[in-house]
Parts: sequence; structure tokens; C-alpha cells
Amino acid sequence: MLARIPADVSKRIILGICVAALAGAACSTLPVATVSYGSGTEFIPMVADNLDNVGMGNAVAMDKDGVPYISYFGFTEKLKKGAIPIPRPLLTPGVPSVLISSEKNNIWTHGAAAVAVPSVTGIVWPYAPAVDTHLKNILATNTNGTDIAIGADGVPHTVWTGPDGIWETDGGTAGLASVATHVLTVDPPLSEAGEIGRPSIALDAAGTPWVAFTSTASGTGEVDVATPGNKGWDVTTVATLKGCNGCPAGNTQLLLTSNGMEVAYADPSVGVMLATQPAAGSAATTTTPTTTWSTEKVAAKVAGIGLDATVAKDGTVLLSYYTGNGTVELTTGAPGAWSTKKVADVVDPDPQAVGNATWTTGVAADDSGAVSVTWYDKGSDSVKLASGASASALAPVDTPGTLGGTEPALGVSPDGSNTYLSWYDVSTTSLLVGVLGSAKGVEIAAPSPTPTALAQTATVCSPTGTNLSITALNTAFDKSCLAAPADKAFKIVFDNQDPFNHNVAIYDSSNKVLFTGPLTASPTTYHVGGLPAGTYKFQCDVHPTVMNGIFIVAK
Repeated sequence: MLARIPADVSKRIILGICVAALAGAACSTLPVATVSYGSGTEFIPMVADNLDNVGMGNAVAMDKDGVPYISYFGFTEKLKKGAIPIPRPLLTPGVPSVLISSEKNNIWTHGAAAVAVPSVTGIVWPYAPAVDTHLKNILATNTNGTDIAIGADGVPHTVWTGPDGIWETDGGTAGLASVATHVLTVDPPLSEAGEIGRPSIALDAAGTPWVAFTSTASGTGEVDVATPGNKGWDVTTVATLKGCNGCPAGNTQLLLTSNGMEVAYADPSVGVMLATQPAAGSAATTTTPTTTWSTEKVAAKVAGIGLDATVAKDGTVLLSYYTGNGTVELTTGAPGAWSTKKVADVVDPDPQAVGNATWTTGVAADDSGAVSVTWYDKGSDSVKLASGASASALAPVDTPGTLGGTEPALGVSPDGSNTYLSWYDVSTTSLLVGVLGSAKGVEIAAPSPTPTALAQTATVCSPTGTNLSITALNTAFDKSCLAAPADKAFKIVFDNQDPFNHNVAIYDSSNKVLFTGPLTASPTTYHVGGLPAGTYKFQCDVHPTVMNGIFIVAK
């Protein structure tokens, strides 16, 4: 059984302590189960942040050493009547805010890009967040995504869409705190997101931040690029949307290529488009947008919802998106030469969804050309992932623990050793991250390790009847072992004391489902048919990394 790992303490050493009985009895030896953490490539989900309502609008960026940085919104959690809020630790930035978390050597660092309220004197939060009082007014419904880029110096640059426009911060330099600057001002502020799309940020060869976004505030729609100027940000319109009459603003993606900066966007009446600077611009010399951009159709007659894009080391551009025709597609190539591949059949997203409710896809490539694509699948209400040695060799990857997840984002280390998939978990209002990589040395495993022999685990618990019980509280089970008699029907009295969904599911050692209890946010009783003798495992399908244990069936 793996202990639950709180979001603010990502590693905890658990010491076994013998306590003498009153009669002076000696400590007995606890039985130890031999477990296997698996080998080869595994997808391992974990809770990255779970205090308050955190994780919406998330984005992933990798530094040159393969360390992932995730930007996302933090909102005040809406509690059920009578519920007691969990206080945020002093070392954790408060909410509402734009948060940043990063992971290295299985340790999560929690900081922020910008906060509404400054820290207590003497407390220094990671990434030197800016203090921006405008953040007091952000809600899940009037914001529209974040994006993050990491400079060669390791400093994160973050951008987000709020009700009053688009903001940008860097991670602070020379010990100084960041300053939040207004890239685009919307006045009066929006009551609901939609007119300003999810922004994108990239750094040019000189380290200058560029920000791109789509705006439909004028009714027709335009794609804009902004760079720092002498008096704030200089904004250049690089394309107009031909068929947008009051349509929601979609995603925009900035790409640093050999041609300089390129901008990918979706035009509802045309398809997925790419705007490119004149040939005079280059990645090495361009530091400001030019006034004239050329546009090219990348994929025709597709909606381009949830657009994401990246550039491979060889210069290939990769774009993932929902077509609106029942599929997720991946288009690859370069200006003048594009090829498209269907990644998966899906239920189409709502084209009128706005802000953080908009479905997202994600695409990433390592230095060898291996490609990964992620998306939300409504049919299974989970996050999906496909990976392969190239764009033409994608294959599905099992993603346990993503049930109830939305808004996936993706990043991959340059050497391809780890792929990081982040998503927002709706039921727990938390940020979750799955790592696809070698299971060797990973300290958090999912599913929970399975004992190799019944004889070693039978002493942990054994059947006492057909009436079993287990409680869920604070995203944890109160038992690490359940047992039932072989070949006899039994019931599990499940007392869910959390204000969100859990369940109890039973799996065999090959991850075959033996029983799945329906998700519930209240107490219930599950009735299970008889199972053959054996050693199995149980888990909550929404939180398999922190809620799991051994299930023993014996005669």
C-alpha cells in the first residue's frame, strides 16, 4: 500500500516505530509483502496540487534539462454547506492567483507567477510572483487559460487571459519580484470569458517574450501578436478571421522556427491556419513583429478546436486539434508541405464553449522525433494519450487515473526519457500530472504494487465474513487491505465522507477489471458477486495513486 502524498509535501519518509504494550510485551515483526513496481515504460499519475480549486487553464513547458513547469489558475474553492476549508500553508501562495509548479527528482515545488495578496513578511514564494490586485476578480468563468515558456536562464515567463485582458510576468531576476504587465486591456472587464482566447507565449532567439492571442471583441475576429515596447506592449494584427461573426475566440499558438515566429490559429470558415513573417525575418535576427504577414491554410474544413502546436528539432511543425467532424487530427510539415493523420475518433466538443470550459489537445516531440498527442475523450470521460517514434507511428497509451480529467496539456523532455501530461480533475478540483517513462526509480506507482505471493500477504488481512466496510476521507481510504471468502457474494459498505466522487474497484494482477463500483459523493453499498481465490488489488478509479490497497480472496 502506498501512503497518500499531500500536494504540499511530495516526499515523506515513513518511519516504522515499535510501541511497547502496557504489559511490556516486545515489538512483533510486521509482515512484509514482496512487491514489484514494474519495469519498462509506465504511465504514473500523481497529484501535483490539490489545495482549493487549482488546475484550470494549465499549460506545460520544459526547460533545457527536462524539468517540467506547469502554469495554471488557482481559485477559491466553493465548499458545501458546513464544510471546513483546508488552510493554505504559509509557504504556498494564496488564491486567487496564477500558480506555477515544477517537479524534479520526484519533489514538487509550488510557487506562482502572480498573486492577488502579497506574502507575509519574510516568506519568499518560488518564482518571485508579482502582486497583482486585479487577480482578486478572477473566476473560473471569466478567465481563459494560461501559458508558460522557460528561458535559457531558467526563468519562467507566464501569460494568462483574465476578465480585464491579457497579462504577462517573468519569474523575477537578480532577486527582484516579478512585475505583471498588461499586454491587452479590456475595459469594461468581461463577465464571461469568450471574446479573448487562450494566449500563447514564446521566447525568440534573444530571449524576448512574444504573446499571441485571438480576439473577437470587434465581432469579426483577429489574430494579434504583442512584444514589449517602449511604452508597454506593441500589438500587431497578423491575420483576420473571415467567417467569425461573434464566434468564441479560439486557441492561438506561437512557434519559433527558422523563419522566425509563426502563429497557428483556427479560422472557423476556413480551417487551421499558419501566419508567417516575411522571408527577411529569421529566428536569429527578428525581435519585433513586422507589419505584413502571409497566411497559409494548414488543414481545410476543420474547426481547429483545442489547437496546440510545437516545433520538432528538425524544424517540423506539429499541430493537434479537434476537427469538429468526429476526430482528433495531427497535421505535420512546413509551409507549403503538410500531411494530416487521424489520431482518434471522438465526440465533438461544443463549438460554443468558452474560456476554461473549452476542450484542449496537446502535442509534444523530443529531439529524436518521437511524438505524443493528448486529448479529452468525452466517451470515457477521461484524458487520452497516443505516442510513437514518429507522427506516423502513434499508438494508444494506457492512462490510468485520468477518469474525470479535462484540459490536458503536454510536455516532453528533450531526450525523450519522460513525457509529462497534466490535466484538471473535476471532482477534486485538483491539478494532476501523469509521467510516461521508465518505472525504475519512480517512487509513486500506479496501480498499487501487487504482492507476488498470497502466502506473504495473507497475514495482512483475511476473510471474516461477507460484510466488508471501508471509508474515504481526505482523498484516502481508511484501510489498506480488504478480504472476502472465495466464491461467495459479498457486499462493501462504502462510507464516502468527502464532498466529491470516489468509488471502489477491484482488479486482478493484469489490471483486468473484476468489479467497478459506481462513482458516488455519498455513502453507498456495493454488491459483488463471488470471486475465485487469489490476491487482487482495489482502488478508487478517480484517485488510483493515493487510494488503493490489497484485496485478498481466500477459502
